[in-house]
Amino acid sequence: LGALYEVARLLNEPAMTEELCRSFLRRMMVLHGAAGGAVRLLDSGTRSLHLYAHEGLSAGFASEERCVDMGECLCGVAAQANRSAVDVLDDIAPDVAVDCRQAGYRTVGIFPIRLKRELLGIFNLYFTTPHPISREDRQLLEALGQNLGVAIENQRLASRDRELAVYEERSLLARELHDSIAQALAFLNIQVQMLEDSLARDARGEITEVLGNIREGVQESYDDVRE
Repeated sequence: LGALYEVARLLNEPAMTEELCRSFLRRMMVLHGAAGGAVRLLDSGTRSLHLYAHEGLSAGFASEERCVDMGECLCGVAAQANRSAVDVLDDIAPDVAVDCRQAGYRTVGIFPIRLKRELLGIFNLYFTTPHPISREDRQLLEALGQNLGVAIENQRLASRDRELAVYEERSLLARELHDSIAQALAFLNIQVQMLEDSLARDARGEITEVLGNIREGVQESYDDVRE
């Protein structure tokens, strides 16, 4: 209950999604004594898991693990089945999880990140020793993964709201700019007609005044566009 409360509080703090995931991983690593952690988010279009945030992983390992297809390796298999898994590498074939072995890990924990029943991705905990995780702890980690899924979705919704607000603001500015330029062009059109009339009559005083009005109108339109 303490862990659930602490993680729920952490995930409700204002932060960008990537930093939110890193803070979550740091807390999971401390709680379970893991040497590293990763959050992988699912790209539903390509059906692949992309390494989104990580803690304690070497640059080389992170580069090798940046993208995993569904059904590929331990992570892809667990994600495809939408279930958690704790794999002690000493107990499985040596040609499986080669990158993890080369990085010095001997246990890989894989836990789903869900929104209700929909899989958003997985998070990993990496251990340098054989590290079985009890059924109760796995249930806790799955529950925490659901909390992370809700937090990620909330961030996505907030991002969409910001994008919509920007779009609406740009549309409003475009309409205002269109209206202001249309008014300015109508004014300049009248001034040009007056200039033509003044030129035909050789009214030099009117010509000077109208040219000043045209110059002022052009400058105001330029200032509006710049603003």
